[in-house]
Amino acid sequence: MKQPKFRWISIGAATAVLTWILASVGFGFYVANFSSYNKTYGSLAGVIVFLLWLWITNLALLFGAELDAEIERGRELQAGLPSEDDIQLPLRDRRVIEKSETKDQKERAEARAIRDPEADEP
Repeated sequence: MKQPKFRWISIGAATAVLTWILASVGFGFYVANFSSYNKTYGSLAGVIVFLLWLWITNLALLFGAELDAEIERGRELQAGLPSEDDIQLPLRDRRVIEKSETKDQKERAEARAIRDPEADEP
């Protein structure tokens, strides 16, 4: 299976940005008109409001990523691929995985040599 074509923005990314903008405007309106963070938390109110805004931003981005993943999963299911549990896209780059596997094999061999120094190396 080949990689999907390159797009400047995906449906999930556009949805995430729109959700983020709407949530930020709504949260800003709430903080400006209805909250009493400054009375409750004093000088720490700015930090608390900022952390809440970061949390809302995180939720918007995760929503967009989930939407993209489900759209891709639906495309794969329609193409007849076994994507009930996992997306079946091929990796773009295997260098890090291969480097990690080589390192793991080397560490296992070193561990075997420490455990049983008289055993022959495989």
